Amino acid sequence: MRNAVSFIAASAGTVLSAAVLIMYFLFRNGYRDIETIADGRYILCPPLIFLGCGMIAAFGRKRKKERGGLEGLKNMYGELCGRDNSSFMLYCFRASSLSLFSLLLPSGLLLAALSREPFLVVPALILPAFPCLYMYFEAKRRSSARRAEILSELPSVTSLLTLLISAGSVLREAWEITSRSSEGPLCLQMRTAAEKMKNGVPECDALYIFSQECGVKEARQLASLLIQNIEKGSDGLSRSLRIMNDECWAEKKHRAVVKGKTAESKLMIPLMMMFIGVLIMIVVPLFTNII
Repeated sequence: MRNAVSFIAASAGTVLSAAVLIMYFLFRNGYRDIETIADGRYILCPPLIFLGCGMIAAFGRKRKKERGGLEGLKNMYGELCGRDNSSFMLYCFRASSLSLFSLLLPSGLLLAALSREPFLVVPALILPAFPCLYMYFEAKRRSSARRAEILSELPSVTSLLTLLISAGSVLREAWEITSRSSEGPLCLQMRTAAEKMKNGVPECDALYIFSQECGVKEARQLASLLIQNIEKGSDGLSRSLRIMNDECWAEKKHRAVVKGKTAESKLMIPLMMMFIGVLIMIVVPLFTNII
């Protein structure tokens, strides 16, 4: 049984290694531009991405719409890298996953065959999927951290925007001044929207893109309020912004309270461990003296 499993693993690993070697010589010079552009913060091993690009070009099929987790991943890349770059980043994710999978799978099978341990075939089949999972969860972690920063920054941004509009500033002028008030992700996103407005993009479209790339409900509410004011010319913008500002500060206080309670619950575990340790130090000598 052991020899049969080792033979199958060695055969599969050899065939796959030969296929990867052929693809290496076929595709190594065809995707230099993608290797250069691929963002190493979100994509593993950009220099090897040409293997996956070649496999997608040779065997992939075009999809009108992404499904399941890939659609969510595309949205996360849209928040982190901009909506215009989300499709390209998803393509790089696929290509990098295929590249690393095609390299790790035959290597794992050959090592399992050389070790003559049948149980090593299972991790050899599972481990190549880990780079794909790592890239997915890293993008999710970065997206969640960015959303948390945006929510933390939003009350001060709405306060300044409300103050400027109440003082009589025009919306675009107030938006540009507010966008330069800090270097947080929300203000950076506001600057991107302001640049789009300067380049001829309609204000409503720029605000809509801003709301989508922020990825938080409160930013969408702010953009919706401003779009409504631009389209309908409502006179109560400053009042609506004051109401929203109060809500943002109340939400921030609530999140701080929840975060504090979560920290308290996490502290209970080390406290219980210390209590058990002290209890053992007291009880063990006591029983030793009795015995």
